[in-house]
Amino acid sequence: MITPLPLGELLGEVEGILYRSDDRGRSWLRIAPPKGKEFVSSIALGRKGDVYVYTCSGVYRSHDRGTTWVHTGVVR
Repeated sequence: MITPLPLGELLGEVEGILYRSDDRGRSWLRIAPPKGKEFVSSIALGRKGDVYVYTCSGVYRSHDRGTTWVHTGVVR
């Protein structure tokens, strides 16, 4: 699954692992999902460019393209 970000960046998920591309898909950087070993099952973008991921322990939000994450309080 690949999700475009507002500035031409991409977020991708392969087998539950999260990746980000800052060069429109030429290269990819593995970014740590929330809590380090979470299985990411879906990615969504918020209206203000926030990134949301759904994991086995709930929904997390990132304001900085996936560098840091905050649990939203929504759980499975």
